[in-house]
Amino acid sequence: MNTRFAPRLIALASAAFFTVVMLSGIDSLAAADGASAYIAQSAAAAPRA
Repeated sequence: MNTRFAPRLIALASAAFFTVVMLSGIDSLAAADGASAYIAQSAAAAPRA
């Protein structure tokens, strides 16, 4: 995969995941927040990789 597009793709996947979580009405948002933090950390590390 082209590393230039990786952060954008990760951000898009994060937004899609968050939307699905919100639409499905899952109450365990702590798990979603943990996943979002992990995705954000991965997105921050992607340009360095």
